[in-house]
Amino acid sequence: MINWSLPELNNESELVEYITRSATLALLLEVSASPKPGNVHRYRDFKDTRYEHFLTSAVVLSKYIRLAALRGVEVACNESRYQDILIGSLIKNSIEDIKRWHKGGNTHFGTMILFYPLTAALAIAYIKNGSWTKDNIRSEFEKVVKATTVKDSIEFYNALSYIKANWLGSLNEVGKDIAESNFKSLVNRYRLSLYDLMYESRSWDLIAYEFTSNLEISFEEGYPTLCNYFKATKDINIAIVHTFLKLLSNHPDTFIARKVGLKYTRNIKDAVKIGYQTAKDISNKARKVLLHGGLLSREGVSLIKDLDEYMAENNLNPGSIADIVATVIYIALILGLRF
Repeated sequence: MINWSLPELNNESELVEYITRSATLALLLEVSASPKPGNVHRYRDFKDTRYEHFLTSAVVLSKYIRLAALRGVEVACNESRYQDILIGSLIKNSIEDIKRWHKGGNTHFGTMILFYPLTAALAIAYIKNGSWTKDNIRSEFEKVVKATTVKDSIEFYNALSYIKANWLGSLNEVGKDIAESNFKSLVNRYRLSLYDLMYESRSWDLIAYEFTSNLEISFEEGYPTLCNYFKATKDINIAIVHTFLKLLSNHPDTFIARKVGLKYTRNIKDAVKIGYQTAKDISNKARKVLLHGGLLSREGVSLIKDLDEYMAENNLNPGSIADIVATVIYIALILGLRF
């Protein structure tokens, strides 16, 4: 694990502020990195969601990031229970608050799923150990997500209902749309925690995989990739865009696969299978961009712009990879990356 120069954090207040600033800056840097093919960035808006909506969302989320950090402090210092971090309510309350500040639809939903448990884990790990390592962060992250409860599941799906996320399809095991009103009774009947739901989804959703693998892609692949690109280029924009392309080339985006497949079936697992080839084709195009130099060569720049146009025209959005890249930037900033 590459360590940069870390500031001295003398008390819990400084720790919470450091974590909050790192997370908020990570959100701003991720959406600003350009051109990041298929996503909103400085030079690309979607029909209903603009770059400014993401900036607004990042500012709104800082309140809930701080709250997650404070709850982590409570767990570490006052022996509060891990389930009292209330990941589900943080997500639901964030969604409701964002809706009060902009009309740009769903912004940062997948990022919240990873950021809130990571934020609490960072606070707990630092207080317990006096420093951060990959192992102590991931260990605390695992404790946080495995402590989620049925209440977290219900609040999570309240958030999904609020943003009318019918693009997620049907939950196979119960054959019901996740936004249906009786979902609460189903979750209660089977006592499904948020971790249980994510574990069931991990085979067809990259965010669920990260949630249940203790951020495996973010730590083992994304973080060293970002650090290496930044050390080589000394350019944070190039480092983020190239990290995005690298992760996209290695991991066909399940958000793309799901949206493509749901045009043909409501069964979520079948939908991802149908759309996987499209997602894989995008991964191959991202790999080609990097092979030709990416933002460091004239040909690479031309290819990346062509890919951005192609994905915009075909409504292909690698949102899951973008959420993971935001998490990677968060980790790097926490560990002292400065530019």
